[in-house]
This record gives sequence, structure tokens and C-alpha cells, in this order.
Amino acid sequence: MNIPVAAQIGRKPREGEAIQVTELGPNVSIRVYEGDLAQYHSYSLDFVDKSGQYIRTPKDITLYSGRFGGAQIFSIEGSLRRQRKGSAGFNRSMERLQKGKAAPDPNWETYMVPEGIRIRIKQEGHDDRFLDIPTRGPAVLHPKLMLFRG
Repeated sequence: MNIPVAAQIGRKPREGEAIQVTELGPNVSIRVYEGDLAQYHSYSLDFVDKSGQYIRTPKDITLYSGRFGGAQIFSIEGSLRRQRKGSAGFNRSMERLQKGKAAPDPNWETYMVPEGIRIRIKQEGHDDRFLDIPTRGPAVLHPKLMLFRG
């Protein structure tokens, strides 16, 4: 009997979970990890400082799907913030859900990205870089960062 696995979408890596960290600068790296998303053919992604502590997406970094002109990729939390700005009904629903709960961590931000996607990383003062998100199978998690040569 196959029992469905409960996924915690937006969670941070668990102890011992396979992660890949790619440095973008002296105090910021991008971290890719399983994140309970195999059943959705996706990975979790976030930003960390030099100590490995998760941080919000730096203001000078924007992520895009694809090589040229792809759509901007928003974090789960960023998508919710955008939705809150445009919908009073959504705001009321979120307020009801959060009643009595602790305030959210202001540094918590997580992306959900599909397997096999190429992410374009735009960062002020840097050439565009690309991060290839792997597909699952016999290969191990090894995203590769490449410089844009346009």
C-alpha cells in the first residue's frame, strides 16, 4: 500500500538533507535542496549568508526562468505579498488564517522551482549568471552556475 508523503512546501533543509550551495558574492549564496518536492518534480531554493543562515532575497538580485527574457521567478512569500496588494478578499482570508499565530519570520523566503529549469540570476554589478536545476534520477544534486556570455 502506498501512503502519500506529506509535503511541507516552503520548509528549510532538514539535518542531513542533500543541499547544493553556490556562492554569488562574499556574503550571499544560493542554496538548492530537496524540500519535500520530488512528487512535484521540483526543488526548493533560498538564499543564505556566509554563515549558512537563511536570508531574504537580496534587493539587488532578481531571478528569471530561461535564458533570455523569461518570466521573473517570485518566492512563495513574495507571491503572497503581491497577491495581498491586489485583493481585499485574499487579505481577509490570510488574516483569518494567521489569527493567534506567531508573526512570520521576516527573513524566511523560499522558492519552489521545477526540475530541469535554467534560472537566470541578475545581480547589480555582475554579469548575468545561470543556475541549472537538475532532474531527479540516478544523478545527484549538482546545480551549475555559469556566466552569461552575450
